[in-house]
Amino acid sequence: MPMSFIGALLLVACTTTVISDQERALPSTQNQALDLQDGEVLTADMEQSFIAFVGSKSNIISHEGRFHSFDVRITPDSVDPRNPERASVEVTIDIESIETDAPGLTTHLKSADFFSVDQYPQARFTSVSIRRESGENYIVEGDLTIRNVTERISFAAVITSQYMTMSYDLDRTMFGVGPPAEGVAAIDALVPLEVKIVFQRDSAS
Repeated sequence: MPMSFIGALLLVACTTTVISDQERALPSTQNQALDLQDGEVLTADMEQSFIAFVGSKSNIISHEGRFHSFDVRITPDSVDPRNPERASVEVTIDIESIETDAPGLTTHLKSADFFSVDQYPQARFTSVSIRRESGENYIVEGDLTIRNVTERISFAAVITSQYMTMSYDLDRTMFGVGPPAEGVAAIDALVPLEVKIVFQRDSAS
């Protein structure tokens, strides 16, 4: 499929968004500090959680997208389970579940020009540290693997006992996703991510 196809798609005006304001709303229950229990893990309530992104082309046009299938696990430390800074965060994303506001773009993103889902069906993040900045504000650092390329990243996140939210500008070129970000009409290297995970508690077993 020629690269001019993606350029044509990115010039099509968006008429819908893939994430609604209702989906972005946070749980109405009172926020509480992250409280981990030995023998439990926090996982994602998929009906209330999302991982979304925005791809842009030189401020000409933007497209929104999301992943419908992913797994999130926050696991307490076996020695110090009540300490959130000793916990671990693991995220696995099924790239095949990607959806954008343009069906042709969705298909192209799955191809070898971008994610190459036949060869690399999943992206993974594994934390190496969680540091509390203040209150419910944390800095999470870890290894992100896309297309079998692993890079160390860190991001700010709000983590309570009910949910986690974060925003992060991902440099897609670090992982070989898409063409080089060069030229006036090039696709931007930075892809803003928006994540909301509402927790449910499951047994560690």
